Amino acid sequence: AYWNSRLETEHRTLVESFAAHDEVWDVFCGVGPFALPAALKGCNVHANDLNPDSVHFLKENLEINCKTRARRSAAKSYRNRKLTEQTGQNAVEDGDTSAAEAGQK
Repeated sequence: AYWNSRLETEHRTLVESFAAHDEVWDVFCGVGPFALPAALKGCNVHANDLNPDSVHFLKENLEINCKTRARRSAAKSYRNRKLTEQTGQNAVEDGDTSAAEAGQK
């Protein structure tokens, strides 16, 4: 499997150009530097690589990233619920936790 961290800017720029629900075909996906962020953005991703090691690590990366995202979402929901209990307001939307953090201080 091959990974080059120097391409991070290019990966980010390309994925930012995708809209949610775009169809993305990554025919030399490697470990997923385009496929995973695109999938997490909501794109319908088809990823393929001839190297079985790359596919193995792509699947592993997908599992790790989905679990991390689920934990972040659960933590955000918990903070929002606690803030709502304290203030009667729902202040956490679109990833903005500043109001929740201010309410917990």
